[in-house]
Amino acid sequence: MSNLLILGSEGFIGKQIKKNIKKNSNHKIYGLDIKGRESKNHFKCNIKNFDIYNFINKYKINIIIDLIGCTNHHLITKNEIKESLNKNFRDKKNIIKCLNKLNRKVKLITIGSLYKFGLQRKIKVKNFIPTNKSDDLQLIFKNKFENKLFQIKNNNIMTLVINIGSVYGNMKLSKIKRMNLIDQIILKIRKKRKNIIYISKKKRFKNCIYINDAANVIISMMQKIKTRYMEVNITKDLVDFNRFAINLKKKFLNIQIKYNEKINLYYYIENHTKKYDLFKNFLIKNVHSKN
Repeated sequence: MSNLLILGSEGFIGKQIKKNIKKNSNHKIYGLDIKGRESKNHFKCNIKNFDIYNFINKYKINIIIDLIGCTNHHLITKNEIKESLNKNFRDKKNIIKCLNKLNRKVKLITIGSLYKFGLQRKIKVKNFIPTNKSDDLQLIFKNKFENKLFQIKNNNIMTLVINIGSVYGNMKLSKIKRMNLIDQIILKIRKKRKNIIYISKKKRFKNCIYINDAANVIISMMQKIKTRYMEVNITKDLVDFNRFAINLKKKFLNIQIKYNEKINLYYYIENHTKKYDLFKNFLIKNVHSKN
């Protein structure tokens, strides 16, 4: 039996992982999230203010599943960019400090994205260094965190980054903007609402995986971490999003498709056509700095 700490335990994937673990194993589960009700097994706190080092030692944590992060690709305002930067990198530097000084063996699983690989031929099954080929801001922030994990010299720590792609099946959200693209499309088709998909210049691939399957993939890999740092790409249901959009157009007449030459940084962008350059100065100061 392992003692697990799930960071972001009240989120979409976190809740499913807890449910699946409780159903199929006797692992002891502890959760940390800024949401949820405080209890003996759940701690309501921002990771940047949490004494994770003493917690891991006190509760003899063997495995950490890191699900903290902002998954939104539609970063329009400076506040949205700051939120993504904080959740995907700055707040999580507390984890790095802890892992660097731990004197007990701990396995860390964190979630990355296939966005950063772009073309299908560049997507390998395993990678042993952090990689990012994308200008997507969310992935820039995530990659900064992955680089910090890669630089950990503590031999007690083994890290696995699971690049899992687009996890769908969350139909309970009220705000479509916060939904996964697949869930947005499903909901809009059900409600017979118009949907706009912008197609990028470059061919882009992303894995689309149902929430229960995604949780099971993460759980199945908990005991399989054998190296100091490794990335595994989940590519079972790989989708060319441009072709996906065209096929949707053929099947559902109420879905509009637009090709926007001004935007080539994303697979899709919904309801806005703001330029990346609007935030160039902000990015230089806050994202591409050395911190």
